Amino acid sequence: STISAKAAMYLDVINNYEITVNPRKDGTLDMLFNIKWTVLDSKTEGPLEWIKIGIPNRYVDEIVGISSNIKKIKYYSDSGSYIRIDLDRKYKTGETLDISFSIHQSRMYFLDGDSCYYDYNPGWFEDMYVENMLVKWNKEGVVDTNLIEIEGDYYCISDSNLFEETLKVKMRYDQSYFEGLDSDMQFTDAYMSKGDIIGIIAIITFIILMIVVIIIISRK
Repeated sequence: STISAKAAMYLDVINNYEITVNPRKDGTLDMLFNIKWTVLDSKTEGPLEWIKIGIPNRYVDEIVGISSNIKKIKYYSDSGSYIRIDLDRKYKTGETLDISFSIHQSRMYFLDGDSCYYDYNPGWFEDMYVENMLVKWNKEGVVDTNLIEIEGDYYCISDSNLFEETLKVKMRYDQSYFEGLDSDMQFTDAYMSKGDIIGIIAIITFIILMIVVIIIISRK
């Protein structure tokens, strides 16, 4: 596709970003990502060796790299929740990758009366241009949604020419459609574990203590 002048200002461009969502009976989500990614500039910061894709929170497992260009894939915390993908080689200007992976995402629903609903806003990329984006959500059991397009068994929402923007996906179900919903498992945007937080506090505490010790010694 034709890269616009604005897109050409970026190091990379996402030509196509597609997410397919299939809820499980416990309210968690199976999510399949298919991304077409083109390198525009491999000189400024070097060739493309890894990428990160934003996800809602840290409660993710069953992370599976599907395409052969994925060497390593894992959860990645960096002031937010991401999937980090290390590529099979260095990619240079003009090269395009078709990247596919899947995850199992928890802590996504909200409970409201007899309803269970999802408010999912995918697609925010800092310093990134997305030519086309599509989210498909399995329509089984859905009683209300802001998505009006239908493709087979899925409600769909799409947009193009996205610059640091997001799509808005709202899905509502009767709680009776699911099994074992738990108010303690409702949505959270947490991206660090308790262990990470304790570690950071310990480091900060140690630094403060060292500063205090240096001040005391310097005054003697």
